[in-house]
Amino acid sequence: MNDTLVRHFRWQFEEARSGSRWHSMRAVLADLTPAEADWTPPAYAGFAWNRGSIREIVVHLGGDHLHQISRAFGQGEWTWEAVLARYRERGGDL
Repeated sequence: MNDTLVRHFRWQFEEARSGSRWHSMRAVLADLTPAEADWTPPAYAGFAWNRGSIREIVVHLGGDHLHQISRAFGQGEWTWEAVLARYRERGGDL
């Protein structure tokens, strides 16, 4: 993969995470309360290991971001185990 394409992908990831104040994940979650983050949709029919709360979806999204960037541009050090361990170390609890 050439450097221009790599820079473009990194820019896209960063824009989705925190770039636009209207469309970035950080902007959308800025005023979310803990109660809202833990709310579970009553008719959620997704994965058995996930209740579908905003908190779980965001942890999955953020973890997947770290994992994919690590695999594509790094040494692959961000495994799902490492992502969840860091989340727990910082006080997170799913």
